[in-house]
Amino acid sequence: MRKLSVFLLASILLAGCHTTWEVDGTQGPFRYATPEKVSQPPARRQSHAGDMIATSWLVEQRPLIYLKEPASVSGENPRKLAKVAKTTTVPYTVTARPGVGTLVGKDSYYDYYELDRNLDLDYTGQRGSKGGVAINRTDVLEPYRLYWYPDTTPGKIATAPVEELVYETGGENGTLLEFDGQGRTITYLGMSGGQLNFVYKEYFNRTIRSAFTQEFSFDYQPDKEYRYKTARFTVHSANSNDIDYTVHSYFGDE
Repeated sequence: MRKLSVFLLASILLAGCHTTWEVDGTQGPFRYATPEKVSQPPARRQSHAGDMIATSWLVEQRPLIYLKEPASVSGENPRKLAKVAKTTTVPYTVTARPGVGTLVGKDSYYDYYELDRNLDLDYTGQRGSKGGVAINRTDVLEPYRLYWYPDTTPGKIATAPVEELVYETGGENGTLLEFDGQGRTITYLGMSGGQLNFVYKEYFNRTIRSAFTQEFSFDYQPDKEYRYKTARFTVHSANSNDIDYTVHSYFGDE
């Protein structure tokens, strides 16, 4: 019975040891990468009456990678038992599953790509964690590492080198910065009497600058290019409810 009690006590103490990692590479928070802000690319879309079809707001872009195969790292994390002057080692395995990684941070050597799927983390009760892969930009240190967030250490990441990383680069994750600062928009109002009807508005954040609001119309001709101020777009087809169009340039392109 005494052996069982000792075993239970050791298990309870050990379960609390995962709060601080001492695995190779444990470090503080990385520096968050500033995304690039660019004009919206030309695009063909279908919209409804009442939808904004052209805006001046920029797109926030972050580079992507595509992890093609799982990547794992295993080891032992030396830990001191709580309230006991003794060190033990706790095995761990961290696995990154295939998915899309978005650039979220940098340090002096690595670019950090957060994956769209949690890492599998087998370590004293912690079974999963946000995180991803770190890719070295230099010839110093290991070329690849996995990184994750210890469960009770806010703002800290743990990292460990991984032998191989099978991935592809390319593409960007674009987020439209809608209602971010000053903006100009064109909204489709529908078609009537052979006329395409629109309204132009200006915003500061979500506040409309009413003095600049103006309705305007064009004679409808399929696949004709139209211009309003510095916006340029082609209307392929339209009716009172829907519009099929391509925006060639936005207000921000002037």
